[in-house]
Amino acid sequence: MKRKLSTLFALTAFLLTCFASGAAQTSGATQVVNAFYGWYFANQANWTNLSGARQFFTPGLYTPLEKVIEQEKREQAEILDFNPFVDAQIEAQSYATGTSSGNGATVSVPVSLRFPHSKEPGILHVIVRRGPSGWKIDNFVYPDNGNLRRTLQDALK
Repeated sequence: MKRKLSTLFALTAFLLTCFASGAAQTSGATQVVNAFYGWYFANQANWTNLSGARQFFTPGLYTPLEKVIEQEKREQAEILDFNPFVDAQIEAQSYATGTSSGNGATVSVPVSLRFPHSKEPGILHVIVRRGPSGWKIDNFVYPDNGNLRRTLQDALK
């Protein structure tokens, strides 16, 4: 009986540790998304000046995004016809993060965005990856299953 009880106790402790670890992983990813949107809403009118947001992105997302923005400025042409951080052509009023999902090194954080004169929020998913320097945003996935990485790839062809 003592053996079964100690085995049960050890199993319970292990499961609680795993759950706490998973919650810590997704909370770290959500913290990065919240920090990014804090920066974004403070700089919404000039979101194409990305230098202040570099810390939130993986190099795999930041580099092509910066190239497209520089190309837009150089050619004085619109390549992205929407704001990729809110998936809209208008400014958002507020945001809220939902319950993240995923495990290991990749987590999806849902973001609900409120827009002027709209009863329904816009929803997108921010993909966050854990690397040597911590959690970084690696992609934005939109309701139509489009995503920022693919949009940037197509724009740079």
